Amino acid sequence: MMAVIQYIFYCLVGAFYYLVVATFMGVAAGFGFFALGLLFLPLLLFGFVSGLSFFFPRIAAAIAGILVLPFLYIGISSIFTESAGVEPSIFVIPSALVVLVSVFALLWSRISLWSRQEHLKGKVFLGIFAAIPALLAMWMLVSVAIWLSGFQRAT
Repeated sequence: MMAVIQYIFYCLVGAFYYLVVATFMGVAAGFGFFALGLLFLPLLLFGFVSGLSFFFPRIAAAIAGILVLPFLYIGISSIFTESAGVEPSIFVIPSALVVLVSVFALLWSRISLWSRQEHLKGKVFLGIFAAIPALLAMWMLVSVAIWLSGFQRAT
């Protein structure tokens, strides 16, 4: 059950952060290397770490906790400093939820959902659910890479 909760939270928060960061980058006059990294972190969370929660839930929890730290930092620092256009709750609440789910997964996940499946049907079902966000994330990563290569040629 914990793996399913991890999967759902990591997919939702990863997709949310991707949309938020992509929106910020779309309206910003310029963006740097840090912003580009912030665009890739949600894709890793959404696409790969969510599926990893079915196979290695504790490793997925540790990676997810690390991936949301920059967003948690942005949210907390925007509380104490005046940042134009940054709403702290957009970054703090989802990051805190991912950290909370990750802590529970680290404490209570002993065996993976994949290894508990006795039949091939269950493993195929889990493999499909793990592959869907991974394929979407790869498609988005390739789209961003193509967009960046076109952007570089234009300048």
